[in-house]
Amino acid sequence: MKNITLLFAALLIVACGKQPAAGAGAAGEQASPAAAPAAASADPRSEYTFVTNFEYDDNGQVEWLKLECRKGEMTQDFGFGFNWSKDKEILVEEGSGTVTEEDINGDGWLDVVVFLGNFGVLSPLYFYGACVWNPDEECFDQVKEYEGIPNAELCELDGKPAVKSVAESLDGEVSTDYYVWEGRKLVLKQQ
Repeated sequence: MKNITLLFAALLIVACGKQPAAGAGAAGEQASPAAAPAAASADPRSEYTFVTNFEYDDNGQVEWLKLECRKGEMTQDFGFGFNWSKDKEILVEEGSGTVTEEDINGDGWLDVVVFLGNFGVLSPLYFYGACVWNPDEECFDQVKEYEGIPNAELCELDGKPAVKSVAESLDGEVSTDYYVWEGRKLVLKQQ
């Protein structure tokens, strides 16, 4: 009788279309669909959920974070590398793999940002991966440049959306770089 009750409860949840709670979680968890500028029934972006999983190398070290953008039976897979340089290894920590949804390029559509981890101990640099919504193709496009921007922070530059990177060297020198959007790509702003 207990198994029948559990089966009935599971079927009821499926029939009611219960979705995961709003927001995003750590690796392996789904985030709920996000709202966008258009009405939900006509908005192809609102039906997506997101799942992250780590992939390991032969030594048991995290090598990739895989982001799955799911819409019904369709899935777009994106990979974010952790060993992007021989002398710099990003540290996977609590929160790595967490997905947030925000409009990072200012086009009015929610994009996907994934926290990868950090490099360094005294003055750590935090790294993120990103995919922006492409309304023309109704899919996500990975922004490879975003992965190489430490401490990426959204800002405005000359009244337009941009990304700022502030980093401090071991001798205390602070540097700030700005990246501007050219379509769905980020380009370092020459100063």
